[in-house]
Amino acid sequence: NIGNMILSAFKSRPDFVGQINAVTKEQITYQQMRENSVKCALWLKQSYYRNIVITICTRNKMLEYIPFLASLYVGATVNTWDEKNMNDRIRIMYFLIEYEPNIIFIDSDNYSQLKSAMQYLDYKRNNMNPPKIITFDKIEGVDSLESILNNDFEKIKIDEFSCVKMEPLDIVAITFSPSATSYSDSKVYIRYFAFTYPSNQEVPVMFSGDIGLWYASLNWSYGVILTVRCIISYVTVIKCSKFSDKNMYETIEKYKKSNKEINVLSGKEEIIHNINIGNMILSAFKSKPNFVGQIDAMTEEQTTYQQMRDNSVKCALWFKQLRCKKNIIAICTKRKILEYIPFLASLYIGAAINSWDKEYMKDNIRIMYFLLEYKPNIIFIDSENYKKLKLIIEIINKIKSIDPPKIVTFDRIEGVDSLESILNNDFDKTEIDTFSCKDMHPMTIIAIMFSPKATGYSNSRLFISKIALMYPSNQEVPVMSSGDIGLWYASLNWNYGVILTVRCIISYVTVIKCSIFSDKNMYETIEKYKFSNIESQKILGSNRTGIIWYKLIIKWCSPATCKLPNCYNYRAKKDTEAQLISKIIEIYFNQWYYTGDYGYYEKDGEIFFIDKVKDLIKYRIFYLSPAKIENTLLQHSAVSEVTVRSVPHIINGQHPVAYVKKKHGAKVEI
Repeated sequence: NIGNMILSAFKSRPDFVGQINAVTKEQITYQQMRENSVKCALWLKQSYYRNIVITICTRNKMLEYIPFLASLYVGATVNTWDEKNMNDRIRIMYFLIEYEPNIIFIDSDNYSQLKSAMQYLDYKRNNMNPPKIITFDKIEGVDSLESILNNDFEKIKIDEFSCVKMEPLDIVAITFSPSATSYSDSKVYIRYFAFTYPSNQEVPVMFSGDIGLWYASLNWSYGVILTVRCIISYVTVIKCSKFSDKNMYETIEKYKKSNKEINVLSGKEEIIHNINIGNMILSAFKSKPNFVGQIDAMTEEQTTYQQMRDNSVKCALWFKQLRCKKNIIAICTKRKILEYIPFLASLYIGAAINSWDKEYMKDNIRIMYFLLEYKPNIIFIDSENYKKLKLIIEIINKIKSIDPPKIVTFDRIEGVDSLESILNNDFDKTEIDTFSCKDMHPMTIIAIMFSPKATGYSNSRLFISKIALMYPSNQEVPVMSSGDIGLWYASLNWNYGVILTVRCIISYVTVIKCSIFSDKNMYETIEKYKFSNIESQKILGSNRTGIIWYKLIIKWCSPATCKLPNCYNYRAKKDTEAQLISKIIEIYFNQWYYTGDYGYYEKDGEIFFIDKVKDLIKYRIFYLSPAKIENTLLQHSAVSEVTVRSVPHIINGQHPVAYVKKKHGAKVEI
């Protein structure tokens, strides 16, 4: 029972400081946090109790824990809103309809905006119950959090308060997904078991007396989880309402608590070379004209580097005819096999692409916003969305005069420029072969997109600079080697979709293009096109390194002869369900399972573990074991400790780097 666990923590150390306001230095003890949250929970029990939705929208970080913990105590569901959403009336109305909150805790300066949105919805006409509004600050005639806490609750009720028992899969919070591309997929559910789930990168391991600092409010999933985990771990949290570099550095400097010696690692400064990425792409195309750059997973149509070069250069020459230079070129399509053409052409001439998710075409308001905000000069779009886009442009022109963008369709429409008509233009072969790309500064913007993490239109822009295309590999942009197979489902409206498109070309990687995602589609595509020596499931002989798999082997008794009452085979004689379970278990024990380990076995059957596959360093087409390198270095008489890690390299993928601690008194000549 997490609620009772929180209350026990509060009671065990009442004078422990749970929160500190970074600006005012105000401190709140566990005793105060317990009393405030329980009072709010008692108030909820008086009026509402379980199965209600409680919305919290505030920038007051010191107080947001009160309604949140109270909701957790009584088994209600918290629905958190980012306070930036209060600038967007349409989004507020959507939240009110979609989440149907019973109570809304809100800052006083947003009260009138919320009331206005509620009036637009006309609750009485729609047979809906309007939510009760509670303000964090005082407003005349409106219930406030302060008035709730000033209620005359009996001390014995506060001290003996016990929380509602909940199931692990009960939903405790619903938030608006920062990665949502449309309202239909915008909900994030946090379930009860998340509070006790093992620590990971977002929720670190905590120890009593640690200091916690994060800037996200409860509308981020980790904000919800960290709030609870810090309380039960006796961690003091520093609360900052506004983020700035200066504020963060000063706060860390002031409250940091560490007895560890700070080791500064320094090395030779690496100069970022200003490479002409467009010419680099064209050089790759020319060097291997017959290399298959793309394969359509559905039709199995293949596109060679020669075709990709001709198509993209023809489109770039057409742009030049229109005198496009610093233009914005929007791309919105489900045609994954063709989207590279206007993208690369834009890159060649120094224009910026503005990529839209095809799902956005269902949202007229968002398209109107894009047209006014990004002001694209050319829009590449699927033919089925042409009429809708034209209509939206006409509506905008009635309100505000704009320069209408030129529309190019990926499919043919009578009287409209199409990509096919551009590629069928009679361009001079010499012009195509000698085409050279525009030089750009490393920080030149090559793509502008709608951020999937945007909480409102005001902070929705995401910029990609040219330097990102040459940046070292990371988790989103993996190390690539010539001949690899690439597969991803995101289009160019995701930043890694833009970067991967370029990196795969210059790394000679064949990309499998799938328009629609499904589990079945993905598994079948991977099975069909997979190619990797290390991930091969081919059985190897003794003393050959590879991935370790295992299989459980158990001898089963016969259903006809089994006399053990608790055995599935015994029950299978009379029980159909038991027969099914027995069949499932039999299938389970006939499968091979992946351990994630890298090693080999000897003829006598002994298995030798070398390293974890995820820790291996991929240098070009070779896999290097950090453990082997460490063991070799440890043989040196002057080496006390060593750890080997990888560092990204733009050409070779990864390089090993060793951090060595020498033995006390040992002398090493460099």
